[in-house]
Amino acid sequence: MTVVVRRILEFKPGTEQEVQALERDWNAWEREATGRPSKRYYGILAGGGHHWHTLIWEREWEDLTTREATFAKTLSDDLQARAADLNARSAELYTKITDELYWGFTLDEEEA
Repeated sequence: MTVVVRRILEFKPGTEQEVQALERDWNAWEREATGRPSKRYYGILAGGGHHWHTLIWEREWEDLTTREATFAKTLSDDLQARAADLNARSAELYTKITDELYWGFTLDEEEA
Protein backbone atom coordinates (compact mmCIF):
# COMPACT_ATOMS: atom_id res chain seq x y z
CA MET A 1 0.00 0.00 0.00
CA THR A 2 1.53 3.29 -1.13
CA VAL A 3 1.92 5.97 1.54
CA VAL A 4 2.24 9.68 0.78
CA VAL A 5 3.65 12.00 3.43
CA ARG A 6 2.72 15.66 3.11
CA ARG A 7 4.63 18.11 5.29
CA ILE A 8 3.25 21.61 5.68
CA LEU A 9 5.87 24.10 6.84
CA GLU A 10 4.90 27.61 7.83
CA PHE A 11 7.93 29.89 7.94
CA LYS A 12 8.79 33.38 9.13
CA PRO A 13 8.08 36.12 6.56
CA GLY A 14 11.15 37.32 4.70
CA THR A 15 13.06 34.04 5.09
CA GLU A 16 12.24 32.43 1.72
CA GLN A 17 15.88 32.25 0.61
CA GLU A 18 16.99 30.73 3.90
CA VAL A 19 14.16 28.18 3.74
CA GLN A 20 15.18 27.15 0.22
CA ALA A 21 18.82 26.78 1.29
CA LEU A 22 17.77 24.74 4.32
CA GLU A 23 15.62 22.42 2.21
CA ARG A 24 18.52 21.89 -0.22
CA ASP A 25 20.73 20.95 2.75
CA TRP A 26 18.08 18.60 4.18
CA ASN A 27 17.78 16.93 0.77
CA ALA A 28 21.54 16.40 0.57
CA TRP A 29 21.63 14.92 4.09
CA GLU A 30 18.66 12.65 3.38
CA ARG A 31 20.14 11.34 0.13
CA GLU A 32 23.51 10.65 1.71
CA ALA A 33 22.33 9.35 5.06
CA THR A 34 19.16 7.43 4.33
CA GLY A 35 18.39 7.23 0.62
CA ARG A 36 14.89 8.61 1.18
CA PRO A 37 12.74 9.17 -1.91
CA SER A 38 12.84 12.67 -3.36
CA LYS A 39 10.23 15.29 -2.50
CA ARG A 40 7.81 17.31 -4.61
CA TYR A 41 7.53 20.93 -3.47
CA TYR A 42 4.51 23.23 -3.57
CA GLY A 43 3.73 26.79 -2.57
CA ILE A 44 0.28 27.63 -1.28
CA LEU A 45 -2.09 29.46 -3.62
CA ALA A 46 -5.34 29.22 -1.66
CA GLY A 47 -7.18 27.15 0.90
CA GLY A 48 -6.41 25.18 4.00
CA GLY A 49 -6.18 28.30 6.15
CA HIS A 50 -2.48 28.68 5.32
CA HIS A 51 -0.76 31.98 4.61
CA TRP A 52 1.66 32.82 1.78
CA HIS A 53 4.65 31.88 3.92
CA THR A 54 3.91 28.18 3.64
CA LEU A 55 5.97 25.49 1.93
CA ILE A 56 4.48 22.07 1.28
CA TRP A 57 6.37 18.99 0.23
CA GLU A 58 5.21 15.49 -0.51
CA ARG A 59 7.12 12.26 -0.56
CA GLU A 60 5.78 8.92 -1.70
CA TRP A 61 6.78 5.69 0.00
CA GLU A 62 6.32 2.13 -1.25
CA ASP A 63 4.64 1.28 2.07
CA LEU A 64 4.63 2.27 5.72
CA THR A 65 7.11 -0.44 6.70
CA THR A 66 9.72 0.95 4.28
CA ARG A 67 9.17 4.46 5.63
CA GLU A 68 9.59 3.33 9.23
CA ALA A 69 12.74 1.30 8.44
CA THR A 70 14.28 4.30 6.70
CA PHE A 71 13.50 6.57 9.63
CA ALA A 72 15.00 4.04 12.03
CA LYS A 73 18.34 4.54 10.28
CA THR A 74 18.32 8.20 11.32
CA LEU A 75 18.31 7.31 15.02
CA SER A 76 22.02 6.52 15.09
CA ASP A 77 24.11 8.96 17.12
CA ASP A 78 26.27 9.77 14.10
CA LEU A 79 23.35 10.74 11.88
CA GLN A 80 21.65 12.67 14.69
CA ALA A 81 24.83 14.66 15.28
CA ARG A 82 25.10 15.46 11.59
CA ALA A 83 21.47 16.62 11.54
CA ALA A 84 21.78 18.84 14.64
CA ASP A 85 22.59 21.96 12.62
CA LEU A 86 19.70 21.29 10.23
CA ASN A 87 17.31 20.84 13.16
CA ALA A 88 18.53 24.08 14.76
CA ARG A 89 18.09 26.00 11.50
CA SER A 90 14.60 24.49 11.10
CA ALA A 91 13.65 25.65 14.59
CA GLU A 92 14.78 29.18 13.69
CA LEU A 93 12.85 29.40 10.41
CA TYR A 94 9.68 27.34 10.78
CA THR A 95 6.84 28.56 12.97
CA LYS A 96 4.66 25.48 12.47
CA ILE A 97 5.24 22.03 10.98
CA THR A 98 2.41 19.60 10.29
CA ASP A 99 2.73 16.10 8.85
CA GLU A 100 -0.12 14.32 7.09
CA LEU A 101 0.02 10.70 5.92
CA TYR A 102 -2.19 9.36 3.14
CA TRP A 103 -2.61 5.81 1.94
CA GLY A 104 -3.19 4.98 -1.68
CA PHE A 105 -5.98 2.80 -2.95
CA THR A 106 -7.75 1.98 -6.16
CA LEU A 107 -11.44 1.89 -6.86
CA ASP A 108 -12.83 -1.47 -7.92
CA GLU A 109 -13.45 -0.39 -11.52
CA GLU A 110 -9.79 0.69 -11.86
CA GLU A 111 -8.60 -2.84 -11.02
CA ALA A 112 -10.63 -4.48 -13.78
